[in-house]
Amino acid sequence: MIDTSRSMLYRLDNLNTENTRISYQTSTGKVVDKGSEDSRLYGSILHVEDKIRVTDRLIDQVGKTLALNSVADSNMSDLKKSLDSIKTNLLESLNAGMDRSDKLAVATNLKGTRENIIDLVNATVNGEYIFSGSDTSKKTIVKDKDYSINGQVEFGGDGFLRQIAVQPGSYRDRGITAYDASFYTTNTARAGESFTFSENERIIDENGHEWKLNVAKDKLQQYDHNGLLYDPPIEIDISSHTDAVEASGDDQAVQATYTIDNIGDTP
Repeated sequence: MIDTSRSMLYRLDNLNTENTRISYQTSTGKVVDKGSEDSRLYGSILHVEDKIRVTDRLIDQVGKTLALNSVADSNMSDLKKSLDSIKTNLLESLNAGMDRSDKLAVATNLKGTRENIIDLVNATVNGEYIFSGSDTSKKTIVKDKDYSINGQVEFGGDGFLRQIAVQPGSYRDRGITAYDASFYTTNTARAGESFTFSENERIIDENGHEWKLNVAKDKLQQYDHNGLLYDPPIEIDISSHTDAVEASGDDQAVQATYTIDNIGDTP
């Protein structure tokens, strides 16, 4: 991005030089105020002035993107520190010598760190949620209505980045999505391999598209960058599955899992 902005400033300097040359021509000879006075020179003036306006707008966009990326980098650093803090607190909680008050203190720290992480992922720049992907008007992490009880949140973004123009006809991705910022990978599969996933997990392919179970839960279906099911659907058959197990006594609940023996050529 820094190289891009330098390149744009270089081109803008060239345009300003050309504009100065043309202005010198008009000031030392016949002043061109109308196209009818000297159509070729007048056309050159309009062309250069238009290029300068376009480049100025591009530089403004790049400047805003640099500010957004700077905040994203800073928040990523803070996220890493928060995760390190969680790891430290969890290791402390395994100390058999800790009494109840100490464990409550650790729990309070963990709760505060969790809120801090949500705030970092929900950061905004110029009213845009910087980790939400393609639609930066959507809040990245949305708390469940019973969040204070169940602690559950929902990801409101997607795996696609917004693009900005860096020169006419050329675009670059900007920022980073929350998938990259705060999610972790539990399983991956390449073409021809098997793939197993739990019912509560999100499945993202290498192009950022999300895949979800159909209603019958016998197929995995691909959704487009607007979060809509393709028509006709792009599907992969589920080969086998294991049922969910409810919590009982000291045993925790187990999510249903699904397996695809061969994902084929799907990314």
